[in-house]
Amino acid sequence: MQRIALMMTVGLIGLAAGPAHAADKCDEIALGDKAACKAAFDKECGSMTRDADRIGCERRLVDRFDSCVNGDLDKACEAASKAYWETCRKLGTMDDGWKERVLNYPEAREGMEQFAKTWGACLQQSSSCQVSDSWISYCGDPALQKAKSKYVEELDFALRTLEDKKQHIANAKASKNFELAMGLVDGALDKLLVFSDLARSVPWADHRRADLMAAIADLEASHQDAVAQNEALIASRVCPAGANHDAARAKAISPAVEAFFHDAGDTKVKVEVFRLNGPKTTARDWLRRSNIEHQPAVVCLEKVTPQRKYCQVARVTLRRTKVDGAAWNPWRVGVGEVDELLCKNVK
Repeated sequence: MQRIALMMTVGLIGLAAGPAHAADKCDEIALGDKAACKAAFDKECGSMTRDADRIGCERRLVDRFDSCVNGDLDKACEAASKAYWETCRKLGTMDDGWKERVLNYPEAREGMEQFAKTWGACLQQSSSCQVSDSWISYCGDPALQKAKSKYVEELDFALRTLEDKKQHIANAKASKNFELAMGLVDGALDKLLVFSDLARSVPWADHRRADLMAAIADLEASHQDAVAQNEALIASRVCPAGANHDAARAKAISPAVEAFFHDAGDTKVKVEVFRLNGPKTTARDWLRRSNIEHQPAVVCLEKVTPQRKYCQVARVTLRRTKVDGAAWNPWRVGVGEVDELLCKNVK
């Protein structure tokens, strides 16, 4: 009887110790709420008497509460990898997204530092997360130095090559191609404004700040000058009088012109004036046994887009051919110089 009582006592002790020992597995959680894990164990696994059941229950609980294995690490790792590859690693590459990367860098750096603090205990256990200590370290001072070096290098180059761009702008103005001049100014300004935006937003972007601001002011003044001269040139243009000495011929050609200058997408086009602008010329193509006829003309158009209405004058050449013994082929339109003019000057 004593032996039976002793066996029953040992058995009861074993049942009590089993669950408690299993609950100790919660202490092995690398990152997570161990107390919540133990409380859940008492509630969900404490009454289990079979070792296999307790072990399975314990494993499920640890997987649920350990952030290193429950999927939370994978999400954090994905965000850290994106910060590393899309921001930190590209701070030394000047392209269209460089300014945004520089502006986003402080957040990326802070995120990597926070990742190291929060998830460092998991990294040694994880085989799926590729974020390493070297990545975290690189997003610190090395990446910042890359950004600073690229800022200085590119700004020096932009200011050094600015004189050549100014000469191209001056040449365009001299030839009265003010739209080209404005385009050249805009291109130079766009590059410098990247640096000025950073100079206002990033504490360390102070390299040659006075030179940068002076260059921007000079380009803005040049742009205003080009705009004013272009507006004056547009206002001075008129629809040429032409030479309507052959009204019947003009009437015969006008359908081809109307068909050529047609609506395109959201742009509505209307031929306001079509005039012959000089005598016709005829040439002989002996190889093809055909005659070729050319007729210079001017076309003044009204164009309406969703943004604005404007008018243009176009110099065109109409061309048709006639093989010996056959009728004349239809007129074909070739467009030469096209300029904007005020719609009130279309008459």
